[in-house]
Amino acid sequence: MLTSLDAIELHDANLLSLSTDYHERSVTIAVAYYPSSDADTRVEARLKFFQVIRTQVTADLDELSANARAGNISHWVPSPGPGTTCLNLVRGFIAITAERMEFDSADA
Repeated sequence: MLTSLDAIELHDANLLSLSTDYHERSVTIAVAYYPSSDADTRVEARLKFFQVIRTQVTADLDELSANARAGNISHWVPSPGPGTTCLNLVRGFIAITAERMEFDSADA
């Protein structure tokens, strides 16, 4: 898990999946992102949200698929503590309000 969320760049990343556990009040978002500005290959990571209060998702699946090669996440604004994290997608967005978030990557 990386400690500084601001150091993680999700521009040109790809949204792979989003999973919600309503009983546990958790959300997991799988992405593939470039771990550095000079990386040639995306690596997979998980954004894990705990004690979720609210989720909002608007996504155009055709647009996500059509833009997967270039990256279908334009950028994100992570919440370093309790609050709302936003991911701006090609023709959509994800906003999750939670008490805590973790970013897990094999590269971290």
